[in-house]
Amino acid sequence: MGHVIHGLSMAISGFGLGFFQGWSLALPMLLLCPIIVIGLNFLIKGMTQKYIRSATAYAKCSAFSDQAMNAIRIVVAFGREKTELALYSRYLGEYSDIAAKASVRAGFGFGALLFSIQIGYSYAFTIGAVWVDQ
Repeated sequence: MGHVIHGLSMAISGFGLGFFQGWSLALPMLLLCPIIVIGLNFLIKGMTQKYIRSATAYAKCSAFSDQAMNAIRIVVAFGREKTELALYSRYLGEYSDIAAKASVRAGFGFGALLFSIQIGYSYAFTIGAVWVDQ
């Protein structure tokens, strides 16, 4: 909660100082906030999907290994260690693939957020250069 209050107070004080020092640049920059919110939305959706899919795949892997460990006497008695290891490796491979794909989606979300922030920077520098040139 402290981080939220800290970030919110920095944003409010930054906009207040920006409007006090130069409202003509702060107002267009304030209008760019929805673009940054859209980029943040992509990041949040990507991270949420990553954690949900990774947790689901890891739960399957964990359930299989728990089942094999609970029945270890039967597995050893019938010589099924290599079969169980191959099945566990298959579940672990599925988890690895799902985690990699979900990480790519989360990376695109983070890239969308940074892209939206860089759009704001480029807009501010362009407008500032045009106003200084006049």
